[in-house]
Amino acid sequence: MVEVPPEVEQVSEEYSQLAEPAAWGIFAFVVAYLVGQLVVRPAIMRVIRRRNQRNPTLVDAVGRYTRLAILVLAAIIGLAFSGYGDLLSGSALVIAAATLALGVAGQEVIGDLVSGLFLVVDPDFNVGDWIEWEEGAGVVETIRFRVTRVRTADNQVIVVPNTTLATSAVTHPYNRNRIRIGAEFGISYDDSIDAAATALREEVEELEGVLETPRPQVVVEDLGDSAVHLRVFFWLEDPTRKNVIRTRSTYIRRVKERLEAAGIGVSPPSEHDLSGALHIDGDRDPGPDPGSEP
Repeated sequence: MVEVPPEVEQVSEEYSQLAEPAAWGIFAFVVAYLVGQLVVRPAIMRVIRRRNQRNPTLVDAVGRYTRLAILVLAAIIGLAFSGYGDLLSGSALVIAAATLALGVAGQEVIGDLVSGLFLVVDPDFNVGDWIEWEEGAGVVETIRFRVTRVRTADNQVIVVPNTTLATSAVTHPYNRNRIRIGAEFGISYDDSIDAAATALREEVEELEGVLETPRPQVVVEDLGDSAVHLRVFFWLEDPTRKNVIRTRSTYIRRVKERLEAAGIGVSPPSEHDLSGALHIDGDRDPGPDPGSEP
């Protein structure tokens, strides 16, 4: 029978003491992760989908955040079963150092994560909305942990940090059931305001998708130096960016043709009084300027 040296026996015992807790930690991690992914997450997603059928942004975001939370929780459970749970709460110095490091190195990242969470739970901010902010405009395609992907009118994709959208003024002009459209026209002082207002109002009624209530309005907005400025307001139902632009363009073109056919000038040229002297170059000497001193 071969006798095992004491040193080897000691190393074997130390190895078994380390291997057994590690195996329990790995086992606990795998079990916790599988239970979370196969049982907990599907149950949460069923509830979220049932209560938010018209908000796919929130459903998608909750799925990603739940997956991340399950992974972190499974890792904590694995550490606890492996005997290293004291590392999570036993050393205040380690926790403080880790918190400081994360706060300094990941300040912007953490800010984007928190901002993304606020964006996905905002009922007025959804995938498919046309948004406008100080630095750009476009359609929201996806809302991720840190960034939001926005497709612009010229088919470019902009990756915007969530903090930018969460902390700046964002306009949602085309995600409502209706939108008010305005257009301004200038007519000459010699033309009839009532005739021009009637033409503006009748052309609105010929457009498709315009709401009868509220009724279109034509108001005199300003008396300019050489023109009377009229502004028309009307409401469009089920607006999208494309049909808003198309409707406004069609309306302006029709109004211009209507007013010109009626002999009403649209945005007449400005008239200004001029003063001063006019000198014409010629063969003769014009002589001294009458206003100059001898």
